[in-house]
Amino acid sequence: MSRRSLLLSCLLFTAAILIPVPGLAQSQANTGTIEGLVTDPSDRPVPKAEVTITNTGTNFARMLQTDDEGRFRGLLLPLGPYKVTVKAPNFGGGGSRGLDLAVGQSISLPIALSFHRWVRCLGNCRSVDYRERARGEFHLLEHTLG
Repeated sequence: MSRRSLLLSCLLFTAAILIPVPGLAQSQANTGTIEGLVTDPSDRPVPKAEVTITNTGTNFARMLQTDDEGRFRGLLLPLGPYKVTVKAPNFGGGGSRGLDLAVGQSISLPIALSFHRWVRCLGNCRSVDYRERARGEFHLLEHTLG
């Protein structure tokens, strides 16, 4: 093989490898990431919470679950307006609205959940018994209505 044909072969091989790369990079540039940390009122992580990331313009939704450290991460999300909702047993709902995901952006959200409350009327309904359930413990609070 002559030196000229070897050089031409190397040049064509290099061009074949490098030409598709900009096309791949462009497809990833049309997405973004929404991630966050879900905590309870004591600032402890909430594992296995159900997280729904919804594009409010298209109703595209991705459902995730928090890890053992309360973190979630929605990768390669289409661009646009989003809302995030979080549900977990024994907690009230939480989330965030009005998020606008732009090209290559990563939005990081801290989401604090509150304990779900059960209300029971006692007697003539002038006193209310609130019970909070947190990690298997019950706390009793009494409040007198006036």
